[in-house]
Amino acid sequence: MFFIKLNVKYSLKICKYKKKTVYPCVMGKTLREIFIENLRYYRQKKGLSQLELAVEIEKSPNYINGIENNSTFPSVETIEKIATALGISAKQLFDENGCVGNILPSGKQQFIDDIAKRLSASLEKDIRREMEDVLGK
Repeated sequence: MFFIKLNVKYSLKICKYKKKTVYPCVMGKTLREIFIENLRYYRQKKGLSQLELAVEIEKSPNYINGIENNSTFPSVETIEKIATALGISAKQLFDENGCVGNILPSGKQQFIDDIAKRLSASLEKDIRREMEDVLGK
């Protein structure tokens, strides 16, 4: 993980994993592919290895690896256990916008623009307040 530093007060986190953005989006993904990407994203976000998550849901050591490599798919009961272990709802595992990397390419620019506008407005207010304090109103 690295930070785009704007100043001490304002920083925007962007998830990186092995020098790549975690889970770049490709349009037209299947529900299964979305599930796998979200599983990997939320597992890594929580700081769990595949083994640790498998143990937490009482499955064999290679179980999560099998899911993430698309060789097996969990039952509904297991999906619920996974979601509980990750501290999320089962629905989030199937949400195509469930993780930052799944934002559709057309929506990425809008996401960036929205964040930039919010930060800009907030920075402007803080700069004005600081300048008024220094220079007087």
